Amino acid sequence: MLMLTTGTKEEELINLSVVGEFESPDRLNCRSTIKIGNLTITRDRLVVIGSQAWFDSGEGWNSTTASNPEVVDTLELCAGSSSMWENFNLSDLQGISGQPETVNGVAATRIDLVELLESPFASGFTPNGWEVEDIESFAIWLEQEGRWPFAIVLRLKGDSAQFEMGSVELEEGQELVLELRLDLTDFDAPGIRVSPPVP
Repeated sequence: MLMLTTGTKEEELINLSVVGEFESPDRLNCRSTIKIGNLTITRDRLVVIGSQAWFDSGEGWNSTTASNPEVVDTLELCAGSSSMWENFNLSDLQGISGQPETVNGVAATRIDLVELLESPFASGFTPNGWEVEDIESFAIWLEQEGRWPFAIVLRLKGDSAQFEMGSVELEEGQELVLELRLDLTDFDAPGIRVSPPVP
């Protein structure tokens, strides 16, 4: 989930929510919703099975391929897709001890990345127009044994000059808070099934 709020009243301006499932080895679905205030702007659905894909931008399912540019762009927001993670080198986090915690029922190591903001991993999460010095808090949770990430929380504070979107009216110098939260859950759940959509 990616959320943009005003800094003073915490009034929600934009909310991007992406949820989905992954079934090994090559099946996933992804559902994204963008809201501006109380208005839903887009509600997209995507199913990918191997090289096949089905995409619905609100007007019904269309059969396509996983290499379709629109599908490729959407997959970059889907946590079940390898393309979301390909620009992040987890080796940058190796050797960092962190603090033991339990998150979503999983034994984890919490790593506070505020002190590591110049690392390629940390800077890779910074949205365009924002700088690492805008980060107020940034933490990642790694599964204790495999050291793979399954939860991330990032909070940035800035002003309207750092965020440009024509459909959102912002006052000059308005303080903004940008918050990103990622959670991976239900690992190896037997009930997860990803099937072609029914038109």
